[in-house]
Amino acid sequence: MKSIPPALQAHLDSQVTTLAWLLRVQRRDGLVLGFTSHDRTLVVGGVSYKPHTGLSPSDIEARAGLSVDNLEIASILSDDAIAEADLARGLYDDARIDVFLCNWSSPSDGVVHMKRGFFGHVSLRGGRWTAEVRGLHEALQTQIGRWYTAECTATFGDSRCKVNAEALKQTAFVAETNVGGDPLAFRAGDALASGTWFASSTTVLASSAGGGLSGNPGDFSLGLVRWIAGVNAGTSIEVAVHGAEGLIVLPLPPARAIQVGDVFEILPGCDKTLATCRDRWNNVINFRGFPHIPGGNKLLQSPNAR
Repeated sequence: MKSIPPALQAHLDSQVTTLAWLLRVQRRDGLVLGFTSHDRTLVVGGVSYKPHTGLSPSDIEARAGLSVDNLEIASILSDDAIAEADLARGLYDDARIDVFLCNWSSPSDGVVHMKRGFFGHVSLRGGRWTAEVRGLHEALQTQIGRWYTAECTATFGDSRCKVNAEALKQTAFVAETNVGGDPLAFRAGDALASGTWFASSTTVLASSAGGGLSGNPGDFSLGLVRWIAGVNAGTSIEVAVHGAEGLIVLPLPPARAIQVGDVFEILPGCDKTLATCRDRWNNVINFRGFPHIPGGNKLLQSPNAR
């Protein structure tokens, strides 16, 4: 049951209402933003809710059970407060969302708290963003416990893996951008020919720090790049492939164009197979997979008629 202030309840009971949506967004870094579907700024509870073009919450779907409630927030990117670049950088991932209903002609009447949740999937298309708001019950849908898989279930460098990934990280800078190669032939260890074609959806960086990254090609494949200087400072992105001569392939371009001289830290990665754990990292004692348990193919295998 929702708690409705008496003044607002009296307004709701009247024949004509002046209602507006309030959307309060709190990012993980503590920044609080307020938006409203009304055409002027409303101050409620000490938060200024700015009018946002195209702000339209979908119908709120709530269930009595423990399934995830449904709500989407859609808006036009017409305000720098929520910029496309910030959405792409993940600054709004898991941001807390509170949705209220108020009387815009008398904000002091109070609000009805309609929904609380967190940003889920955010899609961007044609200058319009749509954010899925996930309810508090979603935490109860999370799988808890170990999965029986052939691959390792640990995150490389965590307390279960026990490899000191931070000790293996290297600092480098961007020596060249948009270095290409043959995408069909490119694999970890292949040398890429500078200036040749590469898939436009993938950013390729030539990185160099005192002569290039030390170690073997492939050591940083599936690793992590953390930008520490440049326009993308403070963000991180996974590495798709680490090739020869210090070349790094990112699966997607960062939110802002990479510049020569941008400084980053790069941490090694792991493909979570037993062979890599044993041969590259000498860490098979901490391998968290079950490569010898028969899988579904074994259950469906038929006798050899020959």
